[in-house]
Amino acid sequence: METEIEPDSWLALRCRIAEAHKEHLSGFLFDLGSRGLTEEHAGLDLGEDGPLLSGDAGEWRPDAPPSPDGHVQLTAWFRGGDDVDHLVAATSARLAELGAPSTAVSIERVAPTDWNAAWKARFEPFQVSPRLWIVPTWHEVPAVRGAERVIRMDPGMAFGTGTHFTTAGCLRMLDDLLAGGARIPCVLDVGTGTGVLAMGALLLGAEQAVGLDTSADAVEATIANASLNGLSERFETHHGTLGTLRPGTFPVIVANLLAPLLVTLAAQLAGRLGPGGLLIVSGLLRDQEPRVRAAMSGAGLRQTGALTDSDWAVLRFER
Repeated sequence: METEIEPDSWLALRCRIAEAHKEHLSGFLFDLGSRGLTEEHAGLDLGEDGPLLSGDAGEWRPDAPPSPDGHVQLTAWFRGGDDVDHLVAATSARLAELGAPSTAVSIERVAPTDWNAAWKARFEPFQVSPRLWIVPTWHEVPAVRGAERVIRMDPGMAFGTGTHFTTAGCLRMLDDLLAGGARIPCVLDVGTGTGVLAMGALLLGAEQAVGLDTSADAVEATIANASLNGLSERFETHHGTLGTLRPGTFPVIVANLLAPLLVTLAAQLAGRLGPGGLLIVSGLLRDQEPRVRAAMSGAGLRQTGALTDSDWAVLRFER
């Protein structure tokens, strides 16, 4: 089998189109030879911190928010050796057929970028809660004080580094809970991703943890990270959904998902809590709080705490 060689450069062809025509134009651009396509509009701007969770996108992703002005910008990526004039002319002609001006097309040459190396260069060690640091594997561990603990992190193909407010907020709540000396026999981390929340709970004082995820990549990353941090014997991983997890309840559950999935899973999450159990949820925007609170209340839980920033919320409920 022939191996495709990375081109010396890429061509980024950008065009603005009414949202109603984006599927038609996307298909045309792929037929034209595009190797990839991205979509942008103001309604998709959720911040610069990147993905929030892991799992099968078909299972958890809500419908994409609509464009505020009804238009989107599509960027189609072509190999650097492709005919620039032909790409622009063909795309302009198709846009004209769709009623869009030809001036809506632009193209530029882009040098190849090692995105993984660029991301690693920005991921520095940081203190995520009063007693917990997160340190990527490519950095030295900083000097920490006696009560502080360190998570060594290599996300792999999974999501969750602790940099986003939703993840950090869950860890702060866990830190606050465990700092009081409460005995937590086991924590269930739903949508565990890299395992960062479960590992944080273990390092802060929980005795055991179970990480659950629908993504095989996430489970693989979690197993590797647990081993890296010497937590394998206390950390069980499970590939599947809540419905496939063995019967039983937990004193503490954390679920950093998205609001629509939290609403869908509210009854299942509540059913997995033991008497007096605590549920910490995040991945929801501030304006989604009422819907999530209503779902949890309907499942028999009462809210006992919250952390928020300008956009996101972390909520705590008790059975």
